Amino acid sequence: MANWEKLIEEHYSKKNKIDENTIFELIEQALLAEGYQDSEVIKNHPSMRLSTKGTKKAGGDPYDEDLPKARSKSAPAGFGALEEEDIDEAVLNRKDLFKRNNLKLFLQKIKDGTPFELKNGDEVVIDAEKSKDFLRALAQSQEPDPKARLFTTDGKRLGLGALQKTDEFGGKGSEYFVSKEIAARGQLDDLIKSAIASLGPEVDSIIIRVVEMKEIDGKKVEDPIVTFEDVIGVDDQGKVGGVDPKSDFRLIRNGQPDVHISHKDGRSPKDMQNWSGVGPKSGLSDHPEVKQFGEDIKANHMVTIDGVESFPRRTTIGREIQDSLLKRKAMFGPNYKPEGAGGAENVDLVAQGLFALKTAEVVKDDGEVQVVFNLSANHLISRIGFDGNFGAEYEPILTARYTGGRASFGVKNCRGLIYPKAGRTINKYI
Repeated sequence: MANWEKLIEEHYSKKNKIDENTIFELIEQALLAEGYQDSEVIKNHPSMRLSTKGTKKAGGDPYDEDLPKARSKSAPAGFGALEEEDIDEAVLNRKDLFKRNNLKLFLQKIKDGTPFELKNGDEVVIDAEKSKDFLRALAQSQEPDPKARLFTTDGKRLGLGALQKTDEFGGKGSEYFVSKEIAARGQLDDLIKSAIASLGPEVDSIIIRVVEMKEIDGKKVEDPIVTFEDVIGVDDQGKVGGVDPKSDFRLIRNGQPDVHISHKDGRSPKDMQNWSGVGPKSGLSDHPEVKQFGEDIKANHMVTIDGVESFPRRTTIGREIQDSLLKRKAMFGPNYKPEGAGGAENVDLVAQGLFALKTAEVVKDDGEVQVVFNLSANHLISRIGFDGNFGAEYEPILTARYTGGRASFGVKNCRGLIYPKAGRTINKYI
């Protein structure tokens, strides 16, 4: 029996006394458990559900229609319901949790305090201690009791069906979603290793020319941006000072500086989530425009919720950024410099989506034949040679939105970010 199962048994009779530390320990051990996502409970979950169709009975017709998905208004609120709201494909439901790696992802987000998006557009952070009955069942790969509920850090009670089925859980656009930077890193490393192998055993590196797809006269063409020689592979960036830096992974080169890459998911501004945070770890919190944005929100846009001043619910406030340097720091990192070698907080490339690598041309250097490979992605921007043209949809702007449990700028229930302009619907510009 796994250690976390023993913990559950030991505490079962005293479940109301389980504290936050124990809940996090259960989650942590569940996440680390070998084969957890491949357990028989999860693999057999679909076959354990009741069939919606029956066989023909004597003297009667067969059940040949699926049951309605919406539950009766008089039925008790069950797993996946938000009080009296019905389940739909846009929200997270029980079946979604038992697909792919979703259960681990769900528990990891709660453990890390990462916000969940609600179907109404707000964001919330789940309180692990208050949600202990719900989470204890998930840590055992079991469905929570119908009476179990999730609770947010600001005290809101909700069911699973209140949460938006975002890309990471297989929502709309998931065909382009890369759940972790490591997936993109691995894909790029495979492309580079295959390209090197294609040139024969005497070759140990390649020349990569970064290109961006542009439309000229109605045709898509590859626009060369920057070239990197002696590329041999890809490696993870790792934390810097205990914090995840701007760089997600690096191109490794023989005897030359690494090429640092910040990777974003998907194809559009909405897919990539954000350019940067605005808290102390971002390195941008002391910028005058960031500070003024927070001060203006506190002075003019607060509301009273449950007797306490708070950021307004279902609201996203935006502001255009005036300082071009702040925009570039949000994109490339707080240590941004337009020239020279890159670094963990001064990335060379911002890449969105999946990579492609293909032979571009063969060149001769002092009589030696060399092959140049064009590297592309859904969207690529290079720090070197960047002309300030983000594209209208990707232009960085300051944003603030309601997120229970957060306090950006010292504002209760506020989450501040620097977003691409078309990344979210802005209710009000200030």
